[in-house]
Amino acid sequence: MSHFFKLSAENPVLQLLALIGALVVLGLAFVLGFVVIAVLAGIAVVALLVLRLKMSWRKWRGGPELIPRNAPQESSTSHQATIIEAEYKVVSRDED
Repeated sequence: MSHFFKLSAENPVLQLLALIGALVVLGLAFVLGFVVIAVLAGIAVVALLVLRLKMSWRKWRGGPELIPRNAPQESSTSHQATIIEAEYKVVSRDED
């Protein structure tokens, strides 16, 4: 029964088929690797675009910034707190 498991490389047709099979497998590995890299790069580009869109939207809506655009320029030596007094009226109150 050992003759069933003996692989012979003497046949040139089998050698050619093995070479073609190895080249096909190698080509598929390169294509699959390229697809994986392209998908990861695409995800990174989409994430970057979403981040840039979020930052520009926040800037356009006047979101939190380190230095407000319309704030008066103060010197670094005058750091005084500003107190704003106001009155308020409760419009509606939830009754429990």
